[in-house]
Amino acid sequence: MVELLRIKLLIPQTRGNIVPRPRLVELLNTGLDKKLMLIAAPAGFGKTTLVVDWLKQIDITAAWLSMDETDNNLPRFLAYLAATFQQVDEEIGVSLQSALQSPQLPAMEKVLTGLLNEIAIRTDPLILVLDDYHLLDSQPVDQALTYLIEHLPPQMHLVIATREDPHLPLARLRARGQLTELRAADLRFTPDEVAAFLRQVMSLALSADDVNELERRTEGWAAGLQLAGLALQRIPDQAGQQARGLVVEVALQLIKGSAAGHRDGARGGAHRAGHPARALGRGKAIGGGAGQLRGRSLGAARVARGGGPGAGAGRPRPGPPPVGGGGGRGGGGRRRGGAARVVGSGRPRRSGRWACGGRSESGRQLRA
Repeated sequence: MVELLRIKLLIPQTRGNIVPRPRLVELLNTGLDKKLMLIAAPAGFGKTTLVVDWLKQIDITAAWLSMDETDNNLPRFLAYLAATFQQVDEEIGVSLQSALQSPQLPAMEKVLTGLLNEIAIRTDPLILVLDDYHLLDSQPVDQALTYLIEHLPPQMHLVIATREDPHLPLARLRARGQLTELRAADLRFTPDEVAAFLRQVMSLALSADDVNELERRTEGWAAGLQLAGLALQRIPDQAGQQARGLVVEVALQLIKGSAAGHRDGARGGAHRAGHPARALGRGKAIGGGAGQLRGRSLGAARVARGGGPGAGAGRPRPGPPPVGGGGGRGGGGRRRGGAARVVGSGRPRRSGRWACGGRSESGRQLRA
């Protein structure tokens, strides 16, 4: 009997004060007539927050499963899948739970057919959310999910939030008009959303120039804006423009380090040219005057404060974060069958056939 961590079945809580994103909610609403909604972007783009906020605005029952590495085991994944459905409808997942109690798991098609028949009996629409799908590295799980998608009843919709494209037949679903996609380019904060986040959520009294500069330097990356906003909150209102500019420059450099730090646990990676962390070493700081450091290193920032040459002059400018820095796990991409996958680049072909498609399919680049 598989012991389940019930917290994985709960829809995450988000803070009440978030930036409304009606344009993205509308995109998700248009996907309710399709089988799969794929939300794929590096870490820090607000994928989970967006889905949770969207679910609050629609009158549709949703089952939620937060994935982790332990779900690579197919029986364990199926046990969680059954429990996820049981959370919202006791009639769905009964046959799957029964099959999992057998000494030997029956054929996958037989097990999943019973589950699909139970879903088909339901008259009301149902949404299944699989969050953090990039943490899985299991061909059997990919194959099981592909079978579910291919035979999904019309009242059922699947939402996958991930940092990289899953090994699913995305090209075939896209060609059939059964796929809705939100990518990093869609999830970036617009200038108006950046202003709302900094002023309303972070409660910062920033000028239009300051907001525009932060939007330009972070390229609408939510995690970057959060870090910069937290740094600015620690500055007294009476602080001079030079002090504000220096603190923001420090914050932006920390964002670069934070982006690079994702590699200690992430599997995918951000496209080297597309992730906003690469842009943070360019441009001026906020505030004007000596605070406009124009992308100098933190050592140069100390010189601007009057620390003298010994405070950091001549130190090399920090380099860009490595591939895998923005939302990936592992820096070098996710290894599977001897090949690496990186967000922003095409998926590699495994030896032979894709695990989930039958026929080989070309990967699709993330528009990050």
